[in-house]
Amino acid sequence: MVGHEKIDDENFITLWTNGTPQRCSIGTNLIHISSALISDNGDVYVAGNEIIDGVSTATLWTNGTPQRFGECVNCSYDVSVFVSGNKVYVVAANKLWIDNVEQNLNLEGHGDSLSDVYVVGNNVYAVGSKGMNERRDIFLPPFTLLTIDFICVAAVWTNNGVQKLTDEIDEIVKEDVERMKEYGQELPPNLRHHYAHWLQCIYVSDNKEVYTAGTVYIGAANVATLLWKDGNIKYRLEGEGMPYSIFVAGNNDVYVAGESYNSNNRDEDRAILWFNGKATPLGNNRSGARHVVVSNNKVYVAGNERVRDKGVATLWTDGTPQYLTDNQSTAYYVVVK
Repeated sequence: MVGHEKIDDENFITLWTNGTPQRCSIGTNLIHISSALISDNGDVYVAGNEIIDGVSTATLWTNGTPQRFGECVNCSYDVSVFVSGNKVYVVAANKLWIDNVEQNLNLEGHGDSLSDVYVVGNNVYAVGSKGMNERRDIFLPPFTLLTIDFICVAAVWTNNGVQKLTDEIDEIVKEDVERMKEYGQELPPNLRHHYAHWLQCIYVSDNKEVYTAGTVYIGAANVATLLWKDGNIKYRLEGEGMPYSIFVAGNNDVYVAGESYNSNNRDEDRAILWFNGKATPLGNNRSGARHVVVSNNKVYVAGNERVRDKGVATLWTDGTPQYLTDNQSTAYYVVVK
């Protein structure tokens, strides 16, 4: 497993092998890690943001050595890494890099963003959101008109260009309105909402099926967590939350690791494992899940859980937690060999 520990204000990239830690210091700057992996030859990659002189800098650490891709004032970037063969693919500073060479994805400005990257053979997939300038009217019987301003939509960039995932979203919006009615919320004759959704993670199965997951927002409210298969919505994942990792096993069984999100009480956030759309909380305390893998019919989930008022790196094996350290930490990647 690969993760991040903080010990006496110093940051460490930690590789746990069957629970035994091997640590590499990466300094005392404020760090926000977003992804990690171990390559086939044993190199450890960790991607995230490092705050340097108050400025967030997208950074990839390779065996502890930093490489910085771009600065973001008063914000931070999603940073993700993938290794295929002898090439390193990085989403950083809202760009795709292959072996440190920036790729032209025709990102056009506001609303265009990248979150994750996945590679199969010569096919490169980058996911995130595509900015929109579109208004759509959705009619809700008997008299309600819902006007949606599209800010950004889920998108997949491939070798062939960009695909915007907008099909079936009207039905998601209608379901949300029906839920509002069930809770007794009054609907005015005409509604107007700002609408956005984006992809957070991607996985390509052995038979080249492309699975992506992300979150839909109307206004400031998280209203749906969705899983797409080959561009079509396959599951509305149970509950509301943020997906971070997908794994497909067996006969198209789909596992998604992430966390629920409660903006009113963050202490109620929980690590979640979705199996074919159904949610199972993993932590009894505040927790989050960042990566899932299935091996020999066992399900392994990496993340962290609050223990004694401190979030600690955690491995769940078939739902049973193992705490890897007493230090403030998070595990971001697990592999079984």
